[in-house]
Amino acid sequence: MSREEAENGRDNMEIDGCEPQSPQGNAILDANFLKIYYGKLFPHEDIFKWMSYGNDGKHPGCDQSYFGRREFSFTLENDIYLRYQSFNSLSELEKSINEKCPVKIDIGPVYNVDPAKRNAYAKAGDNGFTPVERELIFDLDINDYNDVRYCCSGNDVCLDCWSLMTAAIKVIDTALRGCNNKEQNNNNDSDGDSTDTMNRNSKSGKFETTEKCTVKEVPIFSLLARENSSRKSFQKQSSDFVETFLEDKDDFGFDHILWVYSGRRGVHCWVCDRKARRLNNEQRAAIAGYLHVYKGNEYGHKKVSLTGPLHPFLARSYNEVLKDIFEERLLCGQELLSSEERFEKILEMIPDESITSELRGKWLESRQSSRLKEDINVVRWGQLKHILQSRKHKGLHRCVEEIVFCYAYPRLDMEGGRDEFV
Repeated sequence: MSREEAENGRDNMEIDGCEPQSPQGNAILDANFLKIYYGKLFPHEDIFKWMSYGNDGKHPGCDQSYFGRREFSFTLENDIYLRYQSFNSLSELEKSINEKCPVKIDIGPVYNVDPAKRNAYAKAGDNGFTPVERELIFDLDINDYNDVRYCCSGNDVCLDCWSLMTAAIKVIDTALRGCNNKEQNNNNDSDGDSTDTMNRNSKSGKFETTEKCTVKEVPIFSLLARENSSRKSFQKQSSDFVETFLEDKDDFGFDHILWVYSGRRGVHCWVCDRKARRLNNEQRAAIAGYLHVYKGNEYGHKKVSLTGPLHPFLARSYNEVLKDIFEERLLCGQELLSSEERFEKILEMIPDESITSELRGKWLESRQSSRLKEDINVVRWGQLKHILQSRKHKGLHRCVEEIVFCYAYPRLDMEGGRDEFV
């Protein structure tokens, strides 16, 4: 079955409809190397433990069909795409992978029935074969920062531009966990639902599943009942959902979060809490909307607009992460103000032409002088901050924050329902 034929039957538990990417450079993946990799190195048992979430048949009351309802897809040599692969045990998973030696493995949702038997339920209507659980996944791609990184181009990545990924991970991880998450979980032992969890053993580096962990569930599924609501109504419902979710929390209070290097040019964030896995599309979009600040494209100068007092989440992100990474790593590492072409991009974010003219004049003049001992990027950024944050220009102090957010704030793209391990 070809990729095109397989993808006609994609499930609907996705945010952006992103299709699995064909692995680049398949020709260099020697079949013999793959056999050695899958036979000796691939973490079959860890993957099985993780994807089972305690439903591995070893604990009373566990759902022994859980892992068998999880969809895997394999991309084989010559771009042969196999969807709806499912396995009832660790041995079945390991045997199939070792035999097929896929060049890429994607992990899909958990369905209400075994994906391999989906055709038997096709006549039952929309509810005959449908996804019921999926981890909440965020995708961060360094290519989305190409307009603000000058050290690399295309798919290349270095330590200088990886600071952008560092900032994104810190901001998103803090927001998803919440500052009071640990304390709340400890205080909710008598009020929470028993749920499975995944922890990393600090000594072995492996993932271990434990049977019970109390996480206070939030009544979220009744908030977005109408599927065909208007855009305005949807925005109101999304806002209500986020407000309810954040009640008595700094942010979302998720606990089980896994960051994975994508193997190419970015990272994926897997939120594995049970309440996250059971979110529907609208609720996932609401969380993404809460985290979303960066807007616009190459043709729009105003890509970040901050009005009124900063939301506590944004203020914390700026003060604890973004400001330092921008000034200590990006400013000089990317030489953001070193040339006219680069500093003009920043001046375009300032709405007052008199200020931009003043700064432009200073910077063009300093270009002719070699007496500056300090880094020119630091000097120019100090001049910009001094003018915008002075009492004379009270209405423009927010421009400094907007510039930092535009360059350093996470540029999110919700992952389309799968992740890869090869």
